[in-house]
Amino acid sequence: MWGDVKSYFTTTLVGVALALLSPVMAMKMTPFLGNGLLVVAWLILIISFYRTPYVYKQMPIAACLLGLGFASAVGLALYFTLWTKIENAPLELSAHSESSEHPGGVAVDGILWSAKFTDLRIDIINPTKFDYQNIDLLIIPDAAITAATQVTKLQGVSVWRVDHAEIATEVGNTQTGERVNLPYVSIATTFGYRVRCELLPSETHIQLLLAGVTVQGFGNIDSVNHVLKVDFSNGSKIWLAHKDHTDKVFGPRPTFHAVKVTGRYTAQQRDYEVLEELEVIDYLHGALDKLKAHRN
Repeated sequence: MWGDVKSYFTTTLVGVALALLSPVMAMKMTPFLGNGLLVVAWLILIISFYRTPYVYKQMPIAACLLGLGFASAVGLALYFTLWTKIENAPLELSAHSESSEHPGGVAVDGILWSAKFTDLRIDIINPTKFDYQNIDLLIIPDAAITAATQVTKLQGVSVWRVDHAEIATEVGNTQTGERVNLPYVSIATTFGYRVRCELLPSETHIQLLLAGVTVQGFGNIDSVNHVLKVDFSNGSKIWLAHKDHTDKVFGPRPTFHAVKVTGRYTAQQRDYEVLEELEVIDYLHGALDKLKAHRN
């Protein structure tokens, strides 16, 4: 009997089956490939069981019963220990704006605030029991953005402005031919902001703060508040101003209505695409409207 057991575990096919189980154990979050390898390994184990001397010497009915018992026992063990369930992996997104003003001249989550900024918050949520990887999103609100930052301080998150072109800001003297570079910087864009996150743990969220503005410009080219607007063929815009500009370059606070979000992320070794149009909710304004309606 023990010799038969030894011969079973020393056969080549059993070695192949165990080899197939190894990567599944190492990458338990791989649903399709992992579960496929489990099925192949399970079949090889059953075939190898029938090839053992103790089994193939039995009467056909006895061999079948032994095989069914072995297949059931091994199948249940593999299912409850290694089988990876394929679950939905939604990336929940929401946007809300605060109609109340932050005081100007103070830092709000790292952004030096102006009374002319509008506070827009984007929440990126992993509601599941497993981690998400390689989140890469482009966030484009329906108003210009001057700055953005992560509020939640999660490690491995990068947020940066998407400016699709290097813009030379220089003027030339028509009489001398001399060209002078202007100390202009990008102050706002409608290209949007890019967000990348290496790992978003289970039941965790990222909150972003975006400062929305309107740009009006002020003064002539010799003024620090002079603004240059660059229009692109896709309808996007970039505004540039002197590096020492003041908030006079900005107009009245904008109102956000929608945010377009595109990109991708990975969950359970599967790649997912993101294409959403978010409605921007103003909780305070909505609460006041409800209160007024209730009073009426």
